[in-house]
Amino acid sequence: MYQEEISMKNLGMRIKLFSVITMAVFGFLMTGGVAWAAQVTISSSTTSGFSSSGSNPITETATADGANLSVDDITNALNAGTDIIIDSGNRDIVVQNAITKSGGGS
Repeated sequence: MYQEEISMKNLGMRIKLFSVITMAVFGFLMTGGVAWAAQVTISSSTTSGFSSSGSNPITETATADGANLSVDDITNALNAGTDIIIDSGNRDIVVQNAITKSGGGS
């Protein structure tokens, strides 16, 4: 009887471990095989999910995962001589398009 109880416990542990691994693999596959951390993006898309404050510097604060800050908004501010602080709220920042300062203040 004691041996059967141990075997059943081991079986239960295996099933539980299998379930955890299956869910992890399923989640990985559902994201296209890429494991993403919480992030914000800087790209050519319209700014969304950020709030702005201040005038010089301007502070852009991410308010949600998946927020996007427009390269044009950053470039326009820099070309006007305005400093920018980007507060991602401990999220990764992914820069998809180049930020090129072409005029304005130093």
